[in-house]
Amino acid sequence: PASPAPCVTPTMLPACQFCGEFGHDGTECTHWDHGEDKPLTTLDEVGKRLLINLSSQPCSRTAKCKCPLCDRELEKVAHTLAPRGFALLDEIWASPSGSGAVLVGSLGAAKNAQALRKARVTHVVNCMDRPGLNVNKAVSYFNFPIERWNETMSVQDVEAMRLWQNRRSRKGGLVRSQRCGALDSVREPPSEAAAAVQALFAPVMNYIQTAVDKGGRVLIHCFAGAHRAGTTGVAFLMYAEGLSAANATSMAQKFRPCIDPSVHSDLQMLLEFLDSCSHKPASSQIASSIAEPIPREQR
Repeated sequence: PASPAPCVTPTMLPACQFCGEFGHDGTECTHWDHGEDKPLTTLDEVGKRLLINLSSQPCSRTAKCKCPLCDRELEKVAHTLAPRGFALLDEIWASPSGSGAVLVGSLGAAKNAQALRKARVTHVVNCMDRPGLNVNKAVSYFNFPIERWNETMSVQDVEAMRLWQNRRSRKGGLVRSQRCGALDSVREPPSEAAAAVQALFAPVMNYIQTAVDKGGRVLIHCFAGAHRAGTTGVAFLMYAEGLSAANATSMAQKFRPCIDPSVHSDLQMLLEFLDSCSHKPASSQIASSIAEPIPREQR
């Protein structure tokens, strides 16, 4: 495949290796306690500030830019964030009949060849919508840009999902559609939209299940391994264990506490739609048996 096009603007502000902000280096960082060697801000604050700065840079530093220079800056920040109180990656599910397993981790894990070897990772699901990061020839990759979920669905399905989400948040109140003006009083989620959500997750669920069935160990990663990757990992637990969204989230958090889909309402909504369905994948390629609860030992 062709290499990503370089940034239009060749000069780029450096990203601080401590906080993720642009325009200063670590010696000038005001977000890091150099005496205590610890950050003055939380990981989420750093991540939000990083995204804001990515969006504020003209052309060469937009959040959507996927050029190698931008990827390298993200990798540098991810490497620095790695030791902030949680592991690079954590195993959240293990096959009861083989060596297959599912792990959730950060970009720092995905770019750390030694960590991947130590965890015996054979497959990687990239939830960052940055295929240029997939460079390790020792593993197989699958791109799952979950943040662009709405681009895979019709306008009608997206609106139906928003209406259903609003209705749930209003405890069953009627919601008027801006498109047609009709009152929506259906308690069950719209079937077509629910099918679209299942179709969204089916390819990545197939990929993960096929890998673990063959004894593979799959790392699901995003930038921090908390929200996008965490949501995808929770979705797999719903499929593989037949769990509700709430129970699957709790199970995932036992092994990786920073997993929290609720931080982003869209991610939580996707899980709620899956929760409203049968917890079985839309694609028949996944064995129906994985929808049955599978006992596992606490590790």
